[in-house]
Amino acid sequence: MSDLEHPRPSMPAARATAAHASVVFLRIPDYAQTPVAEQVRLKDRLEGKVATALAGLDEARRVVLEAPDGCAVVVLGDPAAALRFARRAAAGEEGVRVAGGLSHGPVRVAEGGTTPIVLGDGIAAAQAVAGFATTGRVAATREFRDALERAAPSHAWHLAPAGTHSDARDRSYEIFLADQQAATSRRRRSFFSLGAVALAILATGFAIRMAREPAVQPRVAAAAKPAARPAPSAPPPVVAARPEPNTAPSAPATLKLDIKPQGEIFVDGVSKGRSPPLASLSIPPGKHLIEIRRAGASPISLRVEAGPGEELMIRHSFAAPAPKSAWRKFFDQFK
Repeated sequence: MSDLEHPRPSMPAARATAAHASVVFLRIPDYAQTPVAEQVRLKDRLEGKVATALAGLDEARRVVLEAPDGCAVVVLGDPAAALRFARRAAAGEEGVRVAGGLSHGPVRVAEGGTTPIVLGDGIAAAQAVAGFATTGRVAATREFRDALERAAPSHAWHLAPAGTHSDARDRSYEIFLADQQAATSRRRRSFFSLGAVALAILATGFAIRMAREPAVQPRVAAAAKPAARPAPSAPPPVVAARPEPNTAPSAPATLKLDIKPQGEIFVDGVSKGRSPPLASLSIPPGKHLIEIRRAGASPISLRVEAGPGEELMIRHSFAAPAPKSAWRKFFDQFK
């Protein structure tokens, strides 16, 4: 466990609450080996850098704490905001270069006066992974990456796997590095993969449709060879037999569903149930409007054209709603 607090002369009886939060730890490399006068200058520079990077981060949802070789910032309910702050604070020099660590885990706040005391494994993990980051870079734990993917899936692309590392206490951490170039490359590969899957689905549907169409061979009436005459008459016309109409009903298409956490499915304005548990449903061949609705989230609308016997897959994850209360209310719910 790690214990960080602002210095103050006295502390009344504390009241403790606990919850999970994102923690950013900013470390000044080789701080202990720096002369005292230089340490004071570096701490002043770090304070100014942190104040600039905190712009846009809700003051009611953050707690700034001092640390022996840097500082820590606890961000409540918004892992994406914690990642943005960490990258702003680690970027550039501005008189002091830092390395950043990100974690998401349990922290406890004790409010006994004007300044809170924050302690917990979330802070200890952020401090440990900050030691694995090089100057100007930000490292994150697996727990933070998972929390970020749940809250803001599009931001999880910015964290690239960097292997497993152990700290001085022999505790192992799965590390992810904030890397914009790697994120762009992974997103491009994902888009190419999705495009290939979409083309494969379309090709399969086209092949099935072509296989189901009946091959019609017109029957041609044989023309009789005219007998030899002094003045031969014109040969009889060739008549193609008209194919019989196909009266067999078309096979229905199948719509497979993978919705998280749950949404109500509408086909052409008619509710078909909630998915999950609904995993698939049959729809007539042709054009349809598919809608997925969930309370508190924007609905999803898709227009599809299904062929006979074709299988279509729809996957969607609704983003978790952002917390509405300030940090004090956030912690009070865990009393």
